[in-house]
Amino acid sequence: YKVLLPKNYAPSKKYPAVLVFLVNGNNPEIMINWAKSLELDSVIFIAPEAPYVRLVESMAMQWERYSASGEGLGFPDSLMPDVVDASAAWYHDTFLDAASRFPIDTGRHILIGFSQGGFYSYVLGSRYPQSFKGVVSICASMYDYGHLDQTISAFKLHDVGVMLTHGTNDKVVPFSVAEGIAKKLVSAGVVHLFRPFDGAHWPTKEISKEIRTWVLARQSQR
Repeated sequence: YKVLLPKNYAPSKKYPAVLVFLVNGNNPEIMINWAKSLELDSVIFIAPEAPYVRLVESMAMQWERYSASGEGLGFPDSLMPDVVDASAAWYHDTFLDAASRFPIDTGRHILIGFSQGGFYSYVLGSRYPQSFKGVVSICASMYDYGHLDQTISAFKLHDVGVMLTHGTNDKVVPFSVAEGIAKKLVSAGVVHLFRPFDGAHWPTKEISKEIRTWVLARQSQR
């Protein structure tokens, strides 16, 4: 995983953590660079790699690419729920490892996921709600094998807030996917903010500012 430390980092001080996910074959540096634009200078950002290598793409491009869902490895559909759970455990272990190496406070933290990473932010938050106080999903994918219908109620039980944002002109993950996620959150009684934006498959500067404001608000809650 990659780590972005605060500008005036002091090892003697404790910091909240924000995990940022972009997991489908993309370098974690992409999310680290985006995180810099948020100007959250009192936060330690953690950008995990994914656990499964994408063999074909890695061989073709001559550099390792990873995924959280094991695309191209031939997992049968019946195993996909186990793959998702294993990836959630991988990410939680990543967080615990970072917490053992850096001065991360003992409070609950924030998850921000983009695209497939947005899906895994819901997965990780619902499997380990005691560790996180907020989830931000940006242009998130959604897969039935995640079984979020069965686990998303954990957000309400543990007071995990959700900000859901999606570009209305997204050609990679249709906006209708976000509408479906919003319906799941409403049905589960989860406190959330659904924020569509006029854009495609990447957050605009304006929506990034709104994400920053939302994260700060969630971090201030005890």
